[in-house]
Amino acid sequence: MVLVAGAGLMLRTLRSLSSVNLGFRTSGILVVNADLARTKVAPDRLDGLKQQILDRLRAVPGVQSASASDITPIGGRAWMGYVRIEGQAERPGGDKQVWSNALSDGYFETLGTPLIAGRDFALRDSASAPPVVIVNETFVHRFFGKLSPLGRSLRMMAASGYGPSREIVGVARDAKYRSLRSDAPATVYVPLPQKEGGFLRAEVSYELRVAGSPAAVVKGVDEAV
Repeated sequence: MVLVAGAGLMLRTLRSLSSVNLGFRTSGILVVNADLARTKVAPDRLDGLKQQILDRLRAVPGVQSASASDITPIGGRAWMGYVRIEGQAERPGGDKQVWSNALSDGYFETLGTPLIAGRDFALRDSASAPPVVIVNETFVHRFFGKLSPLGRSLRMMAASGYGPSREIVGVARDAKYRSLRSDAPATVYVPLPQKEGGFLRAEVSYELRVAGSPAAVVKGVDEAV
């Protein structure tokens, strides 16, 4: 009886989780994790190599769009820190804590997360370009209420204190981050080349939206990488 009751509760939980609004579309997505730590590529060349891989993945037959990111949603990893909104009074520690991710251009299109204001990241948002960010709805509600955040600036906590001023150029629809059970947290998205240290991490995730079965493009993806 205990086993039957437990199985019933588990099935009910699974049904509930399957109906959760994720903020992105999982069907037709292939996630590719690349770890370049064992290559002989110099750290200062990782940026270029990862962009070359992304360009090749976008050219694989059957791939409709592709992006790169530090963190894939519900992937078990997280990046959390603190922000300071320029022009606002300093907040207590817990109230300025946010979640973050570093993305390439095309990430929101590939995952199907709508941008509800402003613009997406573009190739022009390079390491030498003015620093920018995209924030989500929960972030806007917490820090700006009903006011538009576009054109406002923030600073993110870095290893040596708060980093450079970053202009908010877009607002994305809320999406799950680390857990299906938790509400979408206040999230800041940074262009991958503008993350502190750039692309210097040897690991990167690529998200591919595929026409048809994702399994059909695996061979082409292997060859591209």
